[in-house]
Amino acid sequence: MEVLTTEISKEKIGLSSSDMKTPKQKSNRGRKAESGNVRLEPIFCEEPDIEKLGRALIAMAVHAVNVEMEDKQKG
Repeated sequence: MEVLTTEISKEKIGLSSSDMKTPKQKSNRGRKAESGNVRLEPIFCEEPDIEKLGRALIAMAVHAVNVEMEDKQKG
């Protein structure tokens, strides 16, 4: 199978050098790759939901144990 290639100059298709993007130019569209500073502010309640607090603490403990187990397996 043979592939044919042709070169098309900018003059032939009517583009100036300012119309062509170089690989170094980046567009400003979309979200930026890195996040800005995030600030969390706690909401204080007179009567906190004990069940939610318990589930959150259990999830944090389970995550800490999983991280510790992965570290032991690696090292």
